[in-house]
Amino acid sequence: MAVEADDGTLLGCWGLTPVLHAEGVWVCEAERKRGQVQRRLLHGMRELVAEAGATGVWTGAEDENVAALIERLGGKAIPFRSFFLPLYGRA
Repeated sequence: MAVEADDGTLLGCWGLTPVLHAEGVWVCEAERKRGQVQRRLLHGMRELVAEAGATGVWTGAEDENVAALIERLGGKAIPFRSFFLPLYGRA
């Protein structure tokens, strides 16, 4: 969406992009160093993403162990703050 002045000058814009959001990756501590659970989770997520017609997901990490796992899998940190913005009612 864009807001323009009467002469067509762009005054502001805001885009809406549908994305797949995968959240909550977790592996119990006893399995973290073995790798089998991570491989199975990654395989399953790849199947879900392919079925959705996408090539990746937006995801997050609540602790450094998960962040390290995501980075080892090729994830890149996004250099901005992310928010949930309620547009109707309260969050």
